[in-house]
Amino acid sequence: MLYLPGGDTKLLIKNINEKKVGRFIKNFKGTILGNSAGAYVLTKEYYKDGKVTPCLGLVDFNIKAHYAEKDNEELRQRSLSRNIYAI
Repeated sequence: MLYLPGGDTKLLIKNINEKKVGRFIKNFKGTILGNSAGAYVLTKEYYKDGKVTPCLGLVDFNIKAHYAEKDNEELRQRSLSRNIYAI
């Protein structure tokens, strides 16, 4: 199993890109589990403050971690063109 931790999502994405470990994660043959930031990294894109950051794209959906009702309108708009799971 490979576990990707939570924390600062932008920093995690930056470190994965700078250390060039994305290809190792993509080629990992076991189970991959991500918590919060680690889960975001597994998706195609990460959204924050109106900005989209490309991620690894290992799953064919997007997520919204730490969902709150205030996120409903943004999620409703984004879900018109992609699958999003609020967790």
